[in-house]
Amino acid sequence: MPVISTNTAANTALRYLNTNSTAQSESLAKLSSGSRIVSAKDDASGLAIATSMNADITVLNQAATNVTSGASVLNTADGALSNIADILQRMKSLTAQAQSGSSSEDDLSYINAEYTQLKEEIDDIASTTNFNGVALLASSGTSVATTLGTAGAAGTLDTDYFTVATGNTSLGAISYLADGTATTVEVGDYVDDDGALLLNAAGTAKATAEDLLADSVNTVTWTATAGTGTSAYTNGTGVDFLVGTSSSDTISVKLEAADTASLGIDATSITSAASAATAMDAIDAAITQVSEARANVGATLSRFEYRGDVISTSLENLQSAKSAISDVDIASEQTNYTNASTLTSAAIAALGKANEMSQSLLKLLQ
Repeated sequence: MPVISTNTAANTALRYLNTNSTAQSESLAKLSSGSRIVSAKDDASGLAIATSMNADITVLNQAATNVTSGASVLNTADGALSNIADILQRMKSLTAQAQSGSSSEDDLSYINAEYTQLKEEIDDIASTTNFNGVALLASSGTSVATTLGTAGAAGTLDTDYFTVATGNTSLGAISYLADGTATTVEVGDYVDDDGALLLNAAGTAKATAEDLLADSVNTVTWTATAGTGTSAYTNGTGVDFLVGTSSSDTISVKLEAADTASLGIDATSITSAASAATAMDAIDAAITQVSEARANVGATLSRFEYRGDVISTSLENLQSAKSAISDVDIASEQTNYTNASTLTSAAIAALGKANEMSQSLLKLLQ
């Protein structure tokens, strides 16, 4: 029925124009972004899966960097251990030379001079082999100076605690006995403004001297044991490198100290054939220790290399899976865009024709 008050044809054409125009805009957004999922409504479950995969990809990229760092640490340590092994070989040769039976006292003094210099070189190598500021082969047995307090009445600041000497707060831990109870605390956790560690007689660490004033102390016997600084890579504890997507996916790097004290040759010297023989036995043990350390380093390094290959494969597979879920198929989406663009143009033309219908009906009144 021809009417002029309501243009149903125009309304229909307008509805299709809006639908087609929206489809065209959405298709254009996907083409420009390269993603099939521009908003959550495009694929809610796909978006959740792709987001989770993207998180794993980000972590694996960092894990790949961690693997490289771990391998670099081990390569640095292995290079130093190789030099130490060469020095030990030379030191063993010197002990053999001293036992030739034809060496005079002067000869022995010359041999011992070189022997002593080589020991110092081993200590220098061990102390200067660092990675990113962390000593890799230095001994972890640094002594900490302590000042012991005695039992005192409540509120006596200078008698109910002991301090670690200023400047040692970077060391790992200190152990002590309070009334026979062994306690170990981290030096860096409880320090005063001067960098001194404060411990009260109850065996509880306090952050400031003022905190100790409130403690009631009556009968306490202090006994300090040797405090030690702990290097991140030594003391048999090791440090973990994250090499996967879970916090439990780690490889622990453990490096033993390789200075002369740790190798058991710090007290050796060549002053006679007998001392040379003793030194030779100690050097044999040290060579074995260094060889074992290098073997452990090599084994861990091999593990890092294989894990690096696994991470690369996992990254490739995850990126491929994420691409299948979230990346747009350009050819298919271009087809959709072309169809939507054609339908939009058709709807515009149809809307124009529908608007002309009312004008045509008015001619009947003339």
